[in-house]
Amino acid sequence: MKKFLVVYENDGEETEPKIETDRRIFDVMDMDDCYDISIKYLYYLKENPFELIRCIFRGSWHDGHAPLKMAIVSETDNEIISIGYGTDH
Repeated sequence: MKKFLVVYENDGEETEPKIETDRRIFDVMDMDDCYDISIKYLYYLKENPFELIRCIFRGSWHDGHAPLKMAIVSETDNEIISIGYGTDH
């Protein structure tokens, strides 16, 4: 599993920075259409060699061909770092 440094914004308040897996981020953000939560900052913690890569979170419905698909992509070159799928709720 890939690890990320993430700061959420929940009800207008920034959370403390957390190190979370991609799976956990997808689980949290799966419900962003039901709760006031978004990602304020997101960095991929790349290993070998260590590097922080600033990322963008693309939530459900960003891809019209796969509405439940979520993705984390590199901000600089739009490279896909991780893909997950939300639930139909």
